[in-house]
Amino acid sequence: MKFLIIAGEHSGDILGGALVTELKKKMPGSRFVGTGGENMRTAGVDIIMDIEQMNVVGLWEIIKNSLKGLKLKRDLLTTAKNESINYAILIDYPGFNLMLSKQLKKMGIKIIYYVSPGIWIWGFKRIQIIKKNIELMLAFFPFEKEIYDKYKVKTVVTGHPYVERINKYIHQDKKVSTKLKSALRIPLDPCSKKICLMPGSRLYPIKLQLPILLNVASMVNNEMSKYSQPIEFLIPNVNKEVEGFILSLISSAQQKDSSLRIHYAFDSPLECIEVSDLVLLGTGSCVIETALLEKPMVNFIKINPISYFIIKRMIKVKFISLVNILAEKMIYKEFVQEECTVKNISDESIRILTDKDYRLKLNKTISPILAHLGNGETTNIAARAIQDYIKGHL
Repeated sequence: MKFLIIAGEHSGDILGGALVTELKKKMPGSRFVGTGGENMRTAGVDIIMDIEQMNVVGLWEIIKNSLKGLKLKRDLLTTAKNESINYAILIDYPGFNLMLSKQLKKMGIKIIYYVSPGIWIWGFKRIQIIKKNIELMLAFFPFEKEIYDKYKVKTVVTGHPYVERINKYIHQDKKVSTKLKSALRIPLDPCSKKICLMPGSRLYPIKLQLPILLNVASMVNNEMSKYSQPIEFLIPNVNKEVEGFILSLISSAQQKDSSLRIHYAFDSPLECIEVSDLVLLGTGSCVIETALLEKPMVNFIKINPISYFIIKRMIKVKFISLVNILAEKMIYKEFVQEECTVKNISDESIRILTDKDYRLKLNKTISPILAHLGNGETTNIAARAIQDYIKGHL
């Protein structure tokens, strides 16, 4: 059996690596070719293009990279033809993958979509493309299946994969502490409060968001000194290509404020979240991980003004954080675009660090939401659903 498998982001690469590993157990001899990163490469996928060459943020950035996207689409379609691909597994990345699905469908390739596009966020325009081209949808949430059932799209609910990931993480605690120690250049102060700064994994959002976070760090650090409370900041990164840029910004920030204690850690996002008392992050997959690790957070997003102008008119939900969207109310504060200021993020951070009752209220409110994320068997459920579909049992 030959599969084309497409991931365009780090989160998709993690999902794809785990899924391919499980599928190979269930369907020995299967071959996988497509786009991804180190996780999928390690799982045995023949990588045509690495995700570091693919991922961009915002509509304006997509437009600027459209020629690259068109070339990639042609390369993938040529590969699918030359390799006589039987099935395509498209992981998230809807802007590209839904476009690609139309051409794959015309070639007679059966398409499985892993991670439902957020039709409940962006509106239902995409549902007709999905209905026409996607043979099997693997969705995280039961309410997504209810939507697809109305449109007669074959759907299996897998639960959220980060429940599975966090469960594995918790059960390897000793390895985790060793990994973090090796990632950090200087040991952490056991007496300090720790704040994890997560500006994103791609160069563009890091350029926009990390300078804001570093200024927040300086303001929070100075304010918390009034409480005689030392603060340390952790900046995890999973993208080696942006490491030099991140380190240069950290160095500049510490030159401006020599009291800042900032630790950079490569490939240790969960470890940094776990040891932190507060996490400042955007809207990506780390929101769920942070919630599952029961850490208070402040959400923010700053993107290109043109992208924001367009997206604001397309989005159909009130919130940007998946946790707040699922709760249908504001649990964790969000600061979007003009509100994404140093003062706003700093004020909320200081409140969380200094107001114990407020912290407890946040943790208490989030618990019922987490119960709906699944039982931690996402990869096995997804792989079994694909196997059953191929065998004609779905």
